[in-house]
Amino acid sequence: MRTIVAIALLAVLASGAYAQFNRDYTGVITYDISIPTSDTREWISDSSFRGFGFHGRRMISENTSWGISWDWSTFNMPTDGTIEFDSGAVTGHQHRIMYSMPILVNYHYYFKDAHVSSDETIPYVGIGAGTYWIKQTLEIGVIAIEDSNWHFGVSPDVGVKIPVSFYSDLVVGARYNYAFESGNTPSQSYWTLYLGLGYSR
Repeated sequence: MRTIVAIALLAVLASGAYAQFNRDYTGVITYDISIPTSDTREWISDSSFRGFGFHGRRMISENTSWGISWDWSTFNMPTDGTIEFDSGAVTGHQHRIMYSMPILVNYHYYFKDAHVSSDETIPYVGIGAGTYWIKQTLEIGVIAIEDSNWHFGVSPDVGVKIPVSFYSDLVVGARYNYAFESGNTPSQSYWTLYLGLGYSR
C-alpha cells in the first residue's frame, strides 16, 4: 500500500514539475557590439562597444514566439579632414557621434521545442520591425551640428539559446539592423553581435 501511495505521489510531483518548467515568458538582457555598414560606415566607420538591450518574448507555440525589444548603441569616431556643406566646407579635427535606439516587435522560430525547460542548445531565427530613433552629431571645434530622426526599420536575427538552468539561458546571436531613409537623413545600417542572459517563467 505504501509503495502504491509513493508511486502516486511521485507521479503527481512529476506532472507538477513539468508544468512548473513551462516557459511562457522570457526576458533577456544583452550586451551589444555593433559594426556599421553601407552609408553608416561611410560617415562613421568605428564599431560600437557601448550597446545593450532589453528583450521580452512570449511563446505562442512550442517553436514560435513574439515579443518586443529595445536596444541602444553609441558610435563615436574622431577624425581629421574636410567636410562639405551646402554653403561651403570646413577643415579640421572632427568628432562624429551616432546614437541608435531601435524599438521593435519581433517574431522568432526555434528549431527545437523551446516551450519547456531542456538541457539542449536551441538555435533560432527571427525578424523584427518597428522604429529606429537615430541621432547624429558632428563636432568641429566649438561647433556642434546635430540631426535626429525617427526611421522605419527591419532587423533579421539569428542565434542560439544555451541552457544554464531550468529557468535561464545564455543567448548568443547576430542581427542586421536596417533603418530606411527618413527626411533628409539617408538609410542607416549595422550588424549587432550580442551576448545575453535570459530568464524564463
